Amino acid sequence: MTNSVKRMTELLLPGSMLGVIASFAVGGVALYGGLPIGYVVVSVLALGIPLALFGAGYSLLLAQARIRIGGITPAVGYWLIGYTVSRTIYEVVINLYLGSPSLLSDGVLAFFGFQLLVSTGFAVGFMWLHENIAPMWWVHIRDRNPIAAAYVAAYTQQAVYTKQTKEQATRT
Repeated sequence: MTNSVKRMTELLLPGSMLGVIASFAVGGVALYGGLPIGYVVVSVLALGIPLALFGAGYSLLLAQARIRIGGITPAVGYWLIGYTVSRTIYEVVINLYLGSPSLLSDGVLAFFGFQLLVSTGFAVGFMWLHENIAPMWWVHIRDRNPIAAAYVAAYTQQAVYTKQTKEQATRT
């Protein structure tokens, strides 16, 4: 693996792991609800794989500077599509697994309308987690990854600015 591919792969890890974590949450709820283990496994895979791929895609866009660190509007726009597609894949796979004659159990308009609403909440949760988890990872890899080093520098600069602003407000 070349250095540039390794560096990029390192940067994709936080976003993809958040997708995996979300799918394990779904699996945990399914287990708690007493659903059969086969259903739980299909649920985790059917939701986890698309969310992990979209999470990695988000990190890729961040690494390529196509979206900015901490930008909630780009995250909501991204997850409006990513979450809706992931949930559609999940719904189709689960209904196929269950042998349901309908691929979208609530009807197309109701299903997509609801997913578009929920995607905003998912985006906010994803951003909160990403903003709190990814920087710790970036600090860990910054010595060998220049993009991670740039992220850490940007966060450090923002922290210094915030501290100075608070100190100025306290003095006046």
